[in-house]
Amino acid sequence: MGYLPGSECKLRLASVRGILAEKSLDLALVYYDEFNIGNGWYLTGWCPQFESGAVLVPRTGSPLLLGGPESEPFAKQDSDQGDA
Repeated sequence: MGYLPGSECKLRLASVRGILAEKSLDLALVYYDEFNIGNGWYLTGWCPQFESGAVLVPRTGSPLLLGGPESEPFAKQDSDQGDA
C-alpha cells in the first residue's frame, strides 16, 4: 500500500485538470525518473527506482502511469491498485 490515499490523489488530479481546462489543453504529460521524481510522485505517490516514466493526465478520463515493463509490479505494489 502506498503513502498517497486515493482521495488525495483524486484531489491532486482534479487540480491538474483544472489547469488544463483553464488553459484549453487536452492533456498533461508529466515526466519523472529516479533523479527528478517530484511532480510524478506528487500525482501518483510512486517513485521509480530504475526507470524513467511519465503520468498522462487527460482533461477527462483516467490518467495513465507510463513506464517500462519492469516497473509495473512495483507501481502496483506501491499504490492502491495492487489488486487491480
